[in-house]
Amino acid sequence: MNITQEKIDDLNAVLNIKINQEDYQQRVEKAIKEQAKKAKLPGFRPGMVPAAHIKKMYGKSILVDEINHMLSDSLNNYITDNQLEVLGQPLPKADDDKAFNWDFTEDYEFNYEVGLAPDFTLDFSAADVVPQYVVKIDDETLQARIKNIRRSYGKMTNPD
Repeated sequence: MNITQEKIDDLNAVLNIKINQEDYQQRVEKAIKEQAKKAKLPGFRPGMVPAAHIKKMYGKSILVDEINHMLSDSLNNYITDNQLEVLGQPLPKADDDKAFNWDFTEDYEFNYEVGLAPDFTLDFSAADVVPQYVVKIDDETLQARIKNIRRSYGKMTNPD
């Protein structure tokens, strides 16, 4: 698995994740075997369904799930390890010209757009004064609000 970062500008970057067949093959085979142990299909004893049959029926969905787990883990680890200050979540980059073939035969490449937090400093000195406001609430408004909250979230009970 190979992850590269391409900076578009100071606030945007694209993370390119390449997953080789060797990276996901063992995880997918393990997941198929685990599914075969749990499967209950007509014509087979529970837990005795052949792995090849499970691969034929559910192989692509298991492959997609495992690749999604690998992508999520590797993306989060890359962001943490490189101490990227990301705004929001990484978004998959729309590549309309790519159509994936989910037949266990190829390497996959995924691109994610990330928004980076800008670097800035605030120049405050001891001479700068920030006003502190004190909000005064009259007792009547406070009691009315408490009554509304009790009515909205309270539960009726019948004590015995």
